[in-house]
Amino acid sequence: MHHFNPPYFNPHPWFQLGVSAARLTAEAQALMGLRLMRIATGVVAALPEIGRMIPEKIDALLEAQRIALSSLARGQPAGAFARQVRMYRRRASANRTRLRKSVAIEHRSTQ
Repeated sequence: MHHFNPPYFNPHPWFQLGVSAARLTAEAQALMGLRLMRIATGVVAALPEIGRMIPEKIDALLEAQRIALSSLARGQPAGAFARQVRMYRRRASANRTRLRKSVAIEHRSTQ
């Protein structure tokens, strides 16, 4: 994935955080579409995939809370949101990779 960071462009950290949060929103929506398409077409088994989504959400929430508490404990509450956005983006990327691999495996098995 290409990141737009030319050397002459150094925006305020809050602007960068806003852009990162907006990207997370777009990535999450794309991931939901990919996941629903995989379930609807039978590429991934629906029940295990749906069963996986709930614990993933709970784990992500617990990690976000841990990040917030550790940031507060260190006296750096402003950094919590940026760390949470990074965590959610990392998780979304891992899910996207996993779902795409399931398509590659399915494609190979049908050939």
